[in-house]
Amino acid sequence: LRTQWDPKSGRKAIIMVFDGLRTDAWDELLRPVFEERYQVIATRPGSALIPTETQLSRKAIAAGRLPAEFTTTRELDLLRAWLRQYMQLDPQFRVVVDSDTIASGMSVRYVSDQLEYIVFNFTDENLHHNEQDLSFIYNTTVREIIRQDVRSVLRELPNDALIFITSDHGFTPVPGRSLVVP
Repeated sequence: LRTQWDPKSGRKAIIMVFDGLRTDAWDELLRPVFEERYQVIATRPGSALIPTETQLSRKAIAAGRLPAEFTTTRELDLLRAWLRQYMQLDPQFRVVVDSDTIASGMSVRYVSDQLEYIVFNFTDENLHHNEQDLSFIYNTTVREIIRQDVRSVLRELPNDALIFITSDHGFTPVPGRSLVVP
């Protein structure tokens, strides 16, 4: 965020965290939805580091640090502390949604004039705790959440917003080139 966004630019920054988002799901399901309205400036494909813990990973993204260095466990407080320390910002967030119990859809949304922080929870709950075929889950549940929840949020965002998309599972860069399997 710090290297890509200048808070004084007047351009709103949006951080979207997608629970357990894989790079193939980004390319096939999410990227086309974002490209309907926004231009993709850069991508940095990654692969999840195992093991991961959703609650710690999400909070680490908000905090900009490892869990051992957390000063609180509340995601909004972690985000505020990071913004004050590293961006010299003190945005006044309005909490639209803040629930760790939501199994699918938007579980967190903090809104301010300069910055928004949004978490979509759909893969962990719908993939790990579901006995149905993986491709069926992606083509029904996950695709529907993207179609309804993600698109509705995108319609509300400014046209010139700078959007950062990430996942919450400790990504490391994918080495080498992509391999397309028909």
